[in-house]
Amino acid sequence: MAKHREIPEEVPSEFVYLLTKAELYVKIGPDRYRKTDAGKMPPQDWSPEELRAVQTGMEQICQFRGWARDRPFEDLGVGGFYALLATLHFELEQQQALAVDESTFVDEMHMRHRMTGQTVVLYNLVS
Repeated sequence: MAKHREIPEEVPSEFVYLLTKAELYVKIGPDRYRKTDAGKMPPQDWSPEELRAVQTGMEQICQFRGWARDRPFEDLGVGGFYALLATLHFELEQQQALAVDESTFVDEMHMRHRMTGQTVVLYNLVS
């Protein structure tokens, strides 16, 4: 019998969709993922930095990061965050910067899936 991953009760159901995609991406890598993806994401011409950010973001989704203000994505930067969400076919609907201290903030990002219209709120730590 296959072992099922325990998903914390407080994780929103919208995040579970991202988790499913992220687990596949981490397992098979960007080239094989692109071949199975309806939008052929991530693009072949993305820079190594963009692909590293997507990999980091996918790994963090698998660690249940990004879904709560106190568990934001880390080390993605703004560009890396957008590359990650573009790979998952989400686009920004609304954003709010929440100050952590004088040089750090958490972006609260309301995202909408381009094909299904599904929405999710994600958090990204930016220095």
